[in-house]
Amino acid sequence: MGVVPILRKNLSQSAKESLRSYLWQLHRDGIDKLPPEIELAKKLSVSRGTTREALDVLEKEGLLLRIHGRGTFLNPNGFHVKVNVSSLLEFGTVIKQSGYEASSSLISVEKDTASDKVSKALHCEIGSDIYRIVRVYYADDTPAIYSLAFIPLSIFDNQPAIEIWQKHSNFEVIKENAGRIIIRDQVEISAITREVAEREIEYAIDNMPSSLLRLEGCGFDQDNNAVILGSAYYNTDYVRFTLFRELE
Repeated sequence: MGVVPILRKNLSQSAKESLRSYLWQLHRDGIDKLPPEIELAKKLSVSRGTTREALDVLEKEGLLLRIHGRGTFLNPNGFHVKVNVSSLLEFGTVIKQSGYEASSSLISVEKDTASDKVSKALHCEIGSDIYRIVRVYYADDTPAIYSLAFIPLSIFDNQPAIEIWQKHSNFEVIKENAGRIIIRDQVEISAITREVAEREIEYAIDNMPSSLLRLEGCGFDQDNNAVILGSAYYNTDYVRFTLFRELE
């Protein structure tokens, strides 16, 4: 058993992912207590500060419990959570973690111009060129998530072909064609009607309930630049989120 040393550029993100895999390994092996922080830092080949930051995120995700004077332990309840609302996950992964077979379809990708709302979120000029992408994600062949995304054309040296949009997620297109890695986002959560969602994405939503959960927010890259603004509309018959909270 071991922690994989960090080699990639983004140390904080890499440390978190390596530690997450390590926690699952401990969980499968029936071990509930983590080694001291300094030992984890040495195994990861990163600073204690980077290790502590990664542990902080994993604690907020509900995978860890820190008990003063005793150490850091696995939270057994955290390993039974299907989808944690504090985690930044691809939509297909969200559906898989909810227990369904995941697939997706590109509805449309069009060139548009940035509205006032889009320009403020993505720090681009009003009227500048953007991509407008609409997708649907299926859970066992039933629509479970619709997504609407706006991405500035300016981040791409060459415009991705339609085949690239069809084969890859928005995050993958941004990574492979613009060299930007989405590492965090900021979202607002609200309940809306299906009619509101249809007006926003300008598309008739099929086989979805009358009320949907909307996550609307902005994704930031490794340099903290806002590179995608999007809304996701969830059928909560198929996807439900868990949030761990603690008294302050």
